Amino acid sequence: MSTPPKTQLNNPVLQVCLQCGSTQRDEDGLKFANPAALQLATAWEALAAPLGVRVQLVRCLGHCTTPIAWAVRAENAWCYTFAPAPEGADALEEFLKTWLEAPNGLVQKKAMPASVKAAYQSRLPAPGEHASYRLPPEAAETF
Repeated sequence: MSTPPKTQLNNPVLQVCLQCGSTQRDEDGLKFANPAALQLATAWEALAAPLGVRVQLVRCLGHCTTPIAWAVRAENAWCYTFAPAPEGADALEEFLKTWLEAPNGLVQKKAMPASVKAAYQSRLPAPGEHASYRLPPEAAETF
């Protein structure tokens, strides 16, 4: 087993959408868990745990038309959302290592494996990442 990448990311999490691709609903209208998402999360847990990344099932990531959606986040890092799941575990492992080793988890698209880059949906800055940026007074008046 390889040693985890050196990281300064706090509480890194790999989230997997539980309902992506599910078509059946319960009596309250909520989608049932997609067995494929559960299976994927189990496989990814085995891959992510040695890297120090926790896998978390979430109800919805808002990419319902392209299952299975997934995201990476940490308390002090850039968050990324993706859909669909990459083909093969190697691409995911390569991306996780790159994300964990990057300062503030900032990964440029060109550094992502092809199947991860193709699934890229969004990137959100780490909390406080851009706290020093302020609107000039004249711009604030237009909002």
